Amino acid sequence: MRKLYLLFLPLLLLACEGKEKQPYAAPIPKDNPVERPAIGNESFHFDSEEQIYHLRANNSEELRFLWSEIEGDFILDVKIPAVKDAGTYGLMLVTNLEEKTPIAALQIANNELAFMTAAQVNMGNAMTGQIEYLRLERSDNQLIASFARPNGDFFPIASQQLNNEVVLYGGLFAYATNEDLNFINLRLYYPTPESKEEAEKNVVSSVEIFDLPTRQRKIIFQKNARIESPNWHPTDSFLLVNSEGVLYQIPLSAKAGWQAFPMAMKTNFLNNFTAYHGFSRDGKQLFFSHQDSTATSIYKWSLNDTIPPEIIVSKTPSFWQAVSPDGTEILYTAKRKKRRSLNVYKSAVDSFSETRITKTLGINRGVSFHPDNERIYFGAPRAHQPKIWVMNKNSLRKNAITTDEYEDFFPQVSPDGKYLLFLSRYLELGEKKDLAPQKFVIRLLDLTKEDAQARIIAHLIAGEGSMLMPSWSPDSQQFAFISYSFAPQKLVVEAKNKQQLEM
Repeated sequence: MRKLYLLFLPLLLLACEGKEKQPYAAPIPKDNPVERPAIGNESFHFDSEEQIYHLRANNSEELRFLWSEIEGDFILDVKIPAVKDAGTYGLMLVTNLEEKTPIAALQIANNELAFMTAAQVNMGNAMTGQIEYLRLERSDNQLIASFARPNGDFFPIASQQLNNEVVLYGGLFAYATNEDLNFINLRLYYPTPESKEEAEKNVVSSVEIFDLPTRQRKIIFQKNARIESPNWHPTDSFLLVNSEGVLYQIPLSAKAGWQAFPMAMKTNFLNNFTAYHGFSRDGKQLFFSHQDSTATSIYKWSLNDTIPPEIIVSKTPSFWQAVSPDGTEILYTAKRKKRRSLNVYKSAVDSFSETRITKTLGINRGVSFHPDNERIYFGAPRAHQPKIWVMNKNSLRKNAITTDEYEDFFPQVSPDGKYLLFLSRYLELGEKKDLAPQKFVIRLLDLTKEDAQARIIAHLIAGEGSMLMPSWSPDSQQFAFISYSFAPQKLVVEAKNKQQLEM
């Protein structure tokens, strides 16, 4: 532990003395994914295309700090470089930029992780081994330091009292680095307010793309509004989403912002689209649930002609979930008669012929067809805990896919049938059971390997709309999802128009 102390002590002294060979601290500009991706200073360069922070090596005794002002409760995450003996770097918090005194740092030094404060050199044991993510979180006057290993969840190593009324400056820091470093997936989240009114007013939705080969995520669009259910069009380069009853398309480049889905603008009677929508495999048809004043029904829409949308399931309430690979059947969840349970049903696309295929008490939702056109994956409770199940579409026999301590939701099979993607959360005793935005992880299961374990590939603030509907790319190499944050009221910027929001 002495070597960590010796590294952190000069860092503190240097900050207090105010030596400035280069700027000690630079603000993260507003176009940045510590609410959005940012431009760096001379030390930190931000690659806006890859959304990676590059830090140039510097062996001198110089503290470099890229910060964002933080208020109230927050979660600050970053994926750190996979390098050895590169110097000292990590996440840091200060309360006064003029005094330049760190109050806490979650740092890597000499391949060890420790939580350091000005008052105590080490709050918790130093951790060794491969570490992928660092997190600093303020919650109810507690500052919590955590780390995550590859494919794992966050594990807390220390905490201390920190009044949530104190304004902080937090972000990346580095000291005496001897290698160029790349920081990925820097995110600053503000948790859900208790008030639903404040939550709806202050929600910031980030539409993101995750790339499987690189395990990197990118924000392609962000807006101060609740956006839900990204669908990746099978042939065109855009995502379909819904927000406040309207369907929008977002180009994958997102250089032109978003626009109302052109087909949806041609109808006068459809004005309250729900989060349940998706395309046929060839991209020529759109299936969706629409809610009017009395009912939620399922429609089919041929996108290449002028025929108006056609109701294919008029019994209500019915929530579209998936279309079979051959395009002949749809799966949906529904409540029928006086049952309180939500179960899975199927019907032919061209002629209504409803068949109930699950008979489980509770909520059955999040349904996905396997490309073999036989297997169906869905979410359903097991001992009152949501799990992922698989069944043959012509059989009531089902098998549990997940059995661990997590609650699992909204499975999606990749178009090539190799992977199963789903949203998971680990609830502490007394935490909220609803699906309001909160801490979740995205897990991936390799369906080609027997006894494969689900791997955690992303950490985020998510809700029901994050991955509710099919969001895989056609080549099965990427998927889309939505993360949420709830900016303090003074940080919320209203949209100047419907096309684009300036953060």
